[in-house]
Parts: sequence; C-alpha cells; structure tokens
Amino acid sequence: MDGRARDIEIYPGDIHIYWRTLSYEHPPNAQEYVPQEEEARSHLRELVDEAVRRGPEATKKAAKNVFRGLHPAEDNIHEPEVNEFRKGRPAKKSTGRMKGWWEKILRGNKKSMKKKSGSTTSGSTKSTSTKSTGTQTDEYPSDDHAAEECDDPEDNNKYNCFDTDIPGPSSAHSDYEHMELLPVFIRPLVIAIHDPAPDGHCGFRALSFALYGTQEGFTGVRTRLAEEMREHDWRYAPIYGEGINDAIRRIDITTTEPTTQHHWMMGVDLFVFATLFNLAVVMYSHYFYPTPQSYNCTILPVDNIYGEAHPRGVIVVHFVQNHWINLSFPADKIPMPPPHGMWPDGHQASVDGWETYFAPFSQMWFDLGGAASNFPSRKKRGKKK
Repeated sequence: MDGRARDIEIYPGDIHIYWRTLSYEHPPNAQEYVPQEEEARSHLRELVDEAVRRGPEATKKAAKNVFRGLHPAEDNIHEPEVNEFRKGRPAKKSTGRMKGWWEKILRGNKKSMKKKSGSTTSGSTKSTSTKSTGTQTDEYPSDDHAAEECDDPEDNNKYNCFDTDIPGPSSAHSDYEHMELLPVFIRPLVIAIHDPAPDGHCGFRALSFALYGTQEGFTGVRTRLAEEMREHDWRYAPIYGEGINDAIRRIDITTTEPTTQHHWMMGVDLFVFATLFNLAVVMYSHYFYPTPQSYNCTILPVDNIYGEAHPRGVIVVHFVQNHWINLSFPADKIPMPPPHGMWPDGHQASVDGWETYFAPFSQMWFDLGGAASNFPSRKKRGKKK
C-alpha cells in the first residue's frame, strides 16, 4: 500500500455486513485432505485389480489401453491432416455429376438449334464447341419427311429374335443408356457395344474400331478419307456438291486433342468410308432437335474402286445425341434399312445393282417391322402450286 492508503483509518462499521457475519466451520465427519496424485494412483490400482479379477480378456484390453497412453509413438497413430477445403454445398454450383465433353456440346447445340427453328430459349450460356453431325444440315432437312415409326414385330417372326415383343434393351446390354432409342425389334439382336471416347473424334474412332479393333487409329482414318476425297473429288461431287473442299478441311486434321464442331464427322462422310474400304455401313440414328426423329439407312459404296462384285462386309454404327457408337450383330442377323436417299443419284455405274446383294438382310428389316422412310435425297422440292 502506498503512504496515502496507510493513513486511512478503517472502523468496524465501515466493513460490509457480509464480511462481518461470515463464519467458517469444518463440516461434521470431514475427511482428511488427500493429494490429487495419491488419489489417482489409488484409483489406478483399483482399476488394475478389477481388470485382473475379470479375467484374461479384460486384462489384455486394459494393458493395451495403458500402453497406448504411455507410448503413443508405438501405436501407429498419426497426427490428423488439416483439411483446408471448405465444407458444405459449393456456392452457386450444382452438386450433381460433372457432364461429359459431348454432353456439354449438346447443351450448346440445343440452344442454337432452337433459335434456328424459331423457338425461344432462356439464359445466356453459350458453348464454344458444337457438333456438326447433330445439326439438321441441308443433307438431312427435318421438314422433308416424317419421323420413322417402328412397329412391334409379329409374334412368330422367322428370325427367332428373343423377347422382340417386349420393348427395352436386352438383358445382356441393359446398361446401354441409348438402347431405348433403337427400334424395338433390333434391341435383342445386339450382341456387343463399343462406346468410343466422346472427344469430338468419336465418329472416326468408331470407324477405326470397326476396321482395326481399336479406336486409337482414328487419325489414320481421317488422313485416308481426306486423301481419297482430294484425289477423287469427282467421285464424291454428287454427294457433297460444292461443299467437298470444306469437307476435306473438316476431316484432314492430325491432332489427338479434343476437337470442336468444325472437325466432327458427318453422316455423309460414311459414303467415302464405304467406298474406300468397300464396306456397307448400317446407320441407326436418332435426332432430338428441333423435334425427335429417327432415321435409319444403309450407306453403300458410290464406286467400285477394287473391281469386286459386291461389298466385303457390313459394319453397324448408332448415331445418337451427337455421339457415334459401334454396335455388333450376329453375322446372319443384321436388319439393313433401305439405302440412303442420296445413293441412287450419287453412285457410279460400277456399283449398279449392289443394293440387291443384301436383299435377305433388307427383307429382314421389313419382316421385323422396319419402315421404309430414311434420309431423303438432295433433290430440291418443286414449288407448291
């Protein structure tokens, strides 16, 4: 206390009544104070004795717990790692799965096609990559024909297709998400499916897989198709018209990186592939925009460049949602739709009559319930009178 505090006199009346009346007494039967350390030792001894009395299992567990407390470094317990990421729902982001490459492209393609068809769209999301094969081009005008209607097959068809009267995928390929977009009578016949990488090269990957059994040869397929078109442009002029040079530039790239709409495969490119490798290509396809429509056709060679009597074989592809997929069928059960509408006026005289070579397979298409409508020709419609 400083000097000034020592000079202050305090009288009993200045003390608060609480402190003047406060008294403390030991409670009756008060125990003698025991140090905390001794109490802990006594408690530990009691626990150990109890564990020993309960038997070997309790003793083993108690010893293990004591060991962990005394020697934590020997127990393989590591310090927890600090999680620096924020928990909870991401701000302004969906918690659903991340969309694939071609799904993002499809989203952008929907908006552009709706605008072309006169419908309105909401939002301002714009995709930087869209796929040309999914767009209704002049080769496949959407207003030239109605959508194909696939009827259920007869109960006793002569091709012995199992479960053809039940819509839906076969049990062997129930995981193929686009099976329901194939005609009903085709689904049970599918025996194998190959889904190429959806990186913008999927069409050429599908052709590579059909030729070599691997999709990695897609750059070579691109190169061979471009060379064939460049050296024999007259052969494909009836198919491409004045756009053949643009088609060559679209196909002739060597990059393996994901590509955009300007370098995707179009259905019309299958004419070059069929001619170069002398193969028939069955194409089942389904378009969603501007209206859902299914077109199925067979692509035949437009010229006989090897002097052979007929195509060497058949491959099957499925084009749906801007993506190309390989389908495999039994060799004797491939329902083949009628030839593409551009083939009758676009082929050379050297392949006249080749459509009849696959007559049994074409008849199978109609017997199972297939419709005759497919892609139209390039002929312009006359003016309405």
